[in-house]
Amino acid sequence: MVPIFEQGDGRGIGLTLEGFSERFDQICAEHLKAKRAASFALIFYDFRDRSFRQVIDDLGVFAELDRLTGKKMSLFYLHTSSRKGTEAFNDRFLARLGVEGTTLPCVAFFKFRKNEMQDLEVVCLDQANLIHGFNELYGVVEERVDQTPRLKMGKSALKWATNGGKAVAFEIFRLAIREGLSSVVNRP
Repeated sequence: MVPIFEQGDGRGIGLTLEGFSERFDQICAEHLKAKRAASFALIFYDFRDRSFRQVIDDLGVFAELDRLTGKKMSLFYLHTSSRKGTEAFNDRFLARLGVEGTTLPCVAFFKFRKNEMQDLEVVCLDQANLIHGFNELYGVVEERVDQTPRLKMGKSALKWATNGGKAVAFEIFRLAIREGLSSVVNRP
C-alpha cells in the first residue's frame, strides 16, 4: 500500500495533488525498476462516505493489504482529511484513466508499460462497513494480485523441497493443490 499524504498549505509530509500527478508515471516506473511492483492500483472513494473512509483509515486494514500486495502490486490511496482534496484527486485521476462518472468507491487496476497505463480494470465496491468493506476490498485486490505472474519452480527447487522436510513438502503440496484447483475453476 502506498498512501498519498496531501500537504497542508504547502508544508508537511507528502506531495501536493499537482506534485503527485506530475510524478505519477515516474513513481510507477521507479517501482517497476526497483521490483517493488509488477502491477498498480488506485483506490477512489467519496469523502462523505464515512464508513469506507473508516475501512481505508484502519491500520489493521492497511497492514493486511500491504502484506497481500507485497512486491507484486503498488496500491495507491489518498490519505487526507479534506473533502476538496479527495474530490480533486478523484476528478483528476478518474479523468486521466478515462473512467469519469464511475460509481465510488472503486479500485482501478492497471499495468504500466512503455511509460503508459495499460490493461485497465475498474472494480466498483458495494460494501462500506468495516468488516464487509474490508473483506470486499481485500477480495478484489487478492484476485488481481493472484493474476500477477509468479516465478516457476525448477527441478532443483523441487529437489530441495522434497529433501527439506515434511513441513516444506506439505506447504508445497497445498500450493500445488491450490494452483490445480485454481486452473480448473478459471478455465474458459
